[in-house]
Amino acid sequence: MAEPTNETLSASNGGAAGALWRRGWRRAGRSLRKHRFATLLLTTVVAIVFLPTVTSLRLLSPNDVYYHYDPWMSLATARAQNQLIHDPPLSYFTLVSLLRDGESFHWNRHVGGGIPGTGSAASAVLSPFVLIPSLLLPLQWSYTGIVLLKLTVAFWFAYFWLREERLGKRGSAVGAIAFAVAGSTSVWWLWQGTNATALYPALFWAIARMARGKRNGLLPLVLLGVSFLLSGYPAAIAYGVYLGGAYAVVSLLRFRRLPRRELVTFALAGVAALAIAAPYLDPFVGFLGRTGYLESRADASMRVFFPLAHLRALVQPYWLGDPVARSWVGDSALGPLNNFVEVTIYPGVVVLALVALGLFRRRKEMRWFFVAAFGVILALMFSPSAGRFVADLPGLKFSPLVRLRVLLPVPCAFLAAAGFGLLDVRLRRSAWPAIGLRVAWLVALAAAADLALFAAWFHPHNTREVASLPASKALAYLRAQERPFRVAPTFLYMMPNSAQLARLEDIRAHWGAERAYRDLLRRIDPQSVDQSTVITFNSLRMNLDDPVLGMLNARYIIEPPSIDILRYLIQERTRWVVAPEAPFELSSGNRLARALTIENDGVWAIAIPFDFVRATGEKPELAVTLTSAETGAQLFAASFTPAELLRMPILHVPTRSHAGAGRGYLLEMRANGVWINLLASVGGKDAESLAWGTVERPLILERAFKDGRLFRNLAALPRFWATWEAEGIDRESFLSSGDLDFSKTAYFMGAVPIDVRRVAAVPPSARRVSLSVKERADGGYEIMTESEGAFVLSSSEKLTPELQVIVDGVRSRALAINTIFAGVLVPAGRHTVVFERRIGRGWWPISAIALGLVVLTAWRERRRGFSPLASASPR
Repeated sequence: MAEPTNETLSASNGGAAGALWRRGWRRAGRSLRKHRFATLLLTTVVAIVFLPTVTSLRLLSPNDVYYHYDPWMSLATARAQNQLIHDPPLSYFTLVSLLRDGESFHWNRHVGGGIPGTGSAASAVLSPFVLIPSLLLPLQWSYTGIVLLKLTVAFWFAYFWLREERLGKRGSAVGAIAFAVAGSTSVWWLWQGTNATALYPALFWAIARMARGKRNGLLPLVLLGVSFLLSGYPAAIAYGVYLGGAYAVVSLLRFRRLPRRELVTFALAGVAALAIAAPYLDPFVGFLGRTGYLESRADASMRVFFPLAHLRALVQPYWLGDPVARSWVGDSALGPLNNFVEVTIYPGVVVLALVALGLFRRRKEMRWFFVAAFGVILALMFSPSAGRFVADLPGLKFSPLVRLRVLLPVPCAFLAAAGFGLLDVRLRRSAWPAIGLRVAWLVALAAAADLALFAAWFHPHNTREVASLPASKALAYLRAQERPFRVAPTFLYMMPNSAQLARLEDIRAHWGAERAYRDLLRRIDPQSVDQSTVITFNSLRMNLDDPVLGMLNARYIIEPPSIDILRYLIQERTRWVVAPEAPFELSSGNRLARALTIENDGVWAIAIPFDFVRATGEKPELAVTLTSAETGAQLFAASFTPAELLRMPILHVPTRSHAGAGRGYLLEMRANGVWINLLASVGGKDAESLAWGTVERPLILERAFKDGRLFRNLAALPRFWATWEAEGIDRESFLSSGDLDFSKTAYFMGAVPIDVRRVAAVPPSARRVSLSVKERADGGYEIMTESEGAFVLSSSEKLTPELQVIVDGVRSRALAINTIFAGVLVPAGRHTVVFERRIGRGWWPISAIALGLVVLTAWRERRRGFSPLASASPR
């Protein structure tokens, strides 16, 4: 028999592949025809919500809120369509940008002096609703992908759940719309809370299948559990679990069934999900404990309730105003929840009518459960008396009960589905069934359009240019500087957490700082931390001489261009050696050289006043150098462009360290294509009469841009430095003392360890250390050290459970110094010190084993012919 040729085999394989494709398309076509009513309603909603994207390629993006803050406010004019959508662009979008670049998985160094990466609220970026679109779509399209995925998944899970409840295809489709696009849900689409709420129908579907005697696969249940746990919003998880538990009990009583095997499967899935998510949950719980956040919210569930008048919001969502139309009035009694997102409970007018009609749907006993659920949820949101019964339950205690509004779409979905089913049957049995069918379609489309228009109006759409944000020269300059270092922006410059987008390290944070760390920031500015979760600095109140500011490695203090405070604070501590009286010009091509002698101690920089005149030619610049007269070493060299000179009325030249009395310097200025007016003493016209002064504050104006002024903190310590002195001190004294010297001394909260005391015996002649610091991808650092004697390697890296210090490949004991920071004892000689960050230490093997067992179980189920999606919904 002849062997088949390659051509024959290729044709055979191609034919098989083609048949497989055709079979898949036919199956998809059958599903589409079977669920065409549901598909039509979902398509209607998507078309309305994303109409600007379809018609004009405007992206669903609230990034226009950036233009209310510098540096972006100074670079372009764009008005935020809905300024209420604030946290998603400034906190969550920035985390998505880190996720895409693979940064900050274990440690996020960009906010609050460093926090656990995905082992914090940032675990929300690992939710499938965020992870999938963020990795598959361009960054600016991520909002669109997130909303579309949440909407679609919530709709189809709600649809199949309601089908399982035998509410019919049409009724289930309308109920699914009532859930997926409910007002209380849609206004929250861009927050992490809906990472959990979008999965409520999946939980209810699994429970309904169990109650009817159907099997649920272990793998889908575990995936559901992990997705819940990584949603990043514990309260929303608890809400769903409590309502789902009540639904399960009632459903099992309804069918008089106790499916032990399914209950065991649910329990195993829960345990497996916890084990798989443990590497993220354990550091999250630890971080929450260190922030003191839970203690401050111990009575949060009972702080705020809706007044009875707010029941109007069920049918009048804008009765307190509309943030998009700039007509928000609000209700001061709601306190911090006085905003449109928190007060929206709108289920849709048409949906409410269908809910009322659903009360009359016979043979649907579960309707009374959902009627009771609807009433209980409202009572808990509106009545303090009712709220007391559940206020201390786990998961509810730390969040206002008014946020139970996210549960309202669940009973509304069931009752609306029941109501539409009743309406549909009556209309189709009328004397004019064809007209009745059209009326039913119109009612369904009206319900969908009502909620879709509400959602579309709330969410802003912007052009790609606006959503992408203009490039900032100030931020680009900072990124070009030698790392590592931190910045301390003042006021709302680079709103806290947006440093993640700029890839800078901000000592401020928005909900991301331990209580002990916040206490340190209160030393710098007593009002930097208030009842809000946002840490900000006011340059009028900042203690610029506080040694803590330098210890935190805050190399730059940034001021918005519209505010000019820091320059005058520097001027207050500037002593003029030669008073500025008369101007003289330094023209292009000329060089000025001036010998300077500093007669007093405590000088940080030299100040030279000037005025910019003009510039010509290619690449004009003013080159400035400072050389030590004693050693000839160049201490400073920089070039300034005309754009920078135009915004700098004074030039500060740092003397690198404390300039002692009698030290001499040579200042040189070379003008290349620029003309400036310098100032001189009376009658002076040359370098010898140049006006100059000494700055006795460790702060200088280094650069000025259109979008921000950058001040150099000359007292900033490096991220890692050597110390030989150690001192024990109590916490209260540490926080109140003003004469701490972190450059020489490591402060211990209590007794100084014995081995550290021996370091003080190292003679001064051996106290020389060479350090070379290299950043690691895990958020840690590798430090090469060379020293003649032992020393304590001090740092402004937080000592947290994620940190492990390794010296020459051997794990070493990390020392707790300066309240919450880490140090390590390093012996004499050459050594490699690694500050390594890992979240969930010890949990990864358990997580891997749990995941492997789940996959193995799913494979065995498949081998036995069980498909978790078999009989997914009634025919």
